[in-house]
Amino acid sequence: MVPFADAMLDLGYPVMALYCVLSFWAYLRPGEGLKIQWAGVLPPARAGEHYALLLHPASRSEVSKV
Repeated sequence: MVPFADAMLDLGYPVMALYCVLSFWAYLRPGEGLKIQWAGVLPPARAGEHYALLLHPASRSEVSKV
């Protein structure tokens, strides 16, 4: 998976390991993962099985660089 996440777990940093894996799999820019809130984690649609991340909700008036 992500080798440096294993190292983080070995050093006793489980939250940082999760952050590294999330950043890797979601192709996040540095620092974007720190801004994710629970309201931005969307459950799967009826036919789907994957969660979605809402990185720039309109309620935070934040603009994406893309």
